[in-house]
Amino acid sequence: MKKIILHIPKTAGTTIRMILEDDEKVKLLSVYPGEKHYTQLSDIKKMDLKDYDIIYGHINFGIHNLAKIDDFKYIAFLRNPVDRIISYYNHVMYNDPNFKNKPISLIKFLNRPDKQVYNHQVRVISGIDFDKFHCNDKIFEKAVENLKKYFLMVGITEEFDKSLILLYYFLNKETPGYVKENVSTKKIFTKESLSIYEIDKIRLLNTYDLALYQEAKRLLNQKINELNINIKEELQKLKEKKEYIQKIKKPKVIWS
Repeated sequence: MKKIILHIPKTAGTTIRMILEDDEKVKLLSVYPGEKHYTQLSDIKKMDLKDYDIIYGHINFGIHNLAKIDDFKYIAFLRNPVDRIISYYNHVMYNDPNFKNKPISLIKFLNRPDKQVYNHQVRVISGIDFDKFHCNDKIFEKAVENLKKYFLMVGITEEFDKSLILLYYFLNKETPGYVKENVSTKKIFTKESLSIYEIDKIRLLNTYDLALYQEAKRLLNQKINELNINIKEELQKLKEKKEYIQKIKKPKVIWS
């Protein structure tokens, strides 16, 4: 069974990819449209994918059709939409040349025709593209249906370690320790610094993402309970590995 991991921006996807890349036993194909050092969607049609365990990247539900994969399951990590949008805003302000030297306010940023700030997690999970302000109940219901029918699991960024343990359960491997990757230390805004108006604006633009996030949290805990994973014990083991890595700094990932 081919595993397809959807990397939704600013949901700890880079950390997950680095963990997987450091495991020599995992055959990973990274697909990042527009980034020249990675496989492109146009390449997928021509490639023989049988040697890869996991397809990973900035891709949406439905790529199994493009890649002509019959036996597949999806995986994704979701994040609280308010936190994700704040992280995305900070990332763009410090990395996009159009804003790096002349940042704009969060409200102006949200008012731009940028799909990322409007129910983007529903867009990725549903596999249905839509313009700003055009998400609806039907698209949301499709996203929920996909999570229940086509996803091996869904992780939660705020419960990253618990989610990582479940991911490695399905990879039939011991959960490795890790250090976080692509974490921005330069922040114009934190959640605590925002006004009620700004937070409400993010929430209003991401009503469906908020609902999907709550459903994903429920599904994560339900899956762990169904599999009878001793999550307290596994979290303690993972904590010890992470502490060891922090002491030695290298390697980035460690298995015991």
